[in-house]
Amino acid sequence: MSAGAYLARTLKADRAAILGGRYQDLAADEDQRAQALADLAAAGDRAALTRFAADLARNQRLLAAALGGLQEARIRQSQAQEARNSLSSYDSAGQPAAIVTRPPSVTRRA
Repeated sequence: MSAGAYLARTLKADRAAILGGRYQDLAADEDQRAQALADLAAAGDRAALTRFAADLARNQRLLAAALGGLQEARIRQSQAQEARNSLSSYDSAGQPAAIVTRPPSVTRRA
């Protein structure tokens, strides 16, 4: 398989892995990918390199969006945890005031 065909297949598989949330698949064949890129660069195939640069940029945007989504989920989870632990309100002077809540206690009845 030529270096160009290998990279095309690999970038397509990477895109599917990113969209499917299978991030562990992205690290596979790292040495072969680097060698294929080096082979294309040595061959001077600028058209293929340009096409692959666009595919790589697309995958990079997908990864950045996935990372942004994970960070947003972490923030929302933190906010939900904070809401469970305390409430905020305003006092009679209009100043913010925290209302600390206690975790629910388990009551046993015989």
